[in-house]
Amino acid sequence: MFCDLVGSTSLSARLDPEDMRETLTAYQNAVAGEIARFEGHLAKFMGDGVLAYFGWPRVHEDETRGR
Repeated sequence: MFCDLVGSTSLSARLDPEDMRETLTAYQNAVAGEIARFEGHLAKFMGDGVLAYFGWPRVHEDETRGR
């Protein structure tokens, strides 16, 4: 899965760099928490983007049924 913070470019134009960093850190922490909650693998942060894998390295046999 890849996701990013919608509107981050316009947001960065309005915020001080320190405030933008705090916003990105809060966003990344929230996304990382959800990835961990569903036993995903956080591959990397890429600016305002997050790359995650689910079903790797351990497959969940019931993955199609949802949680």
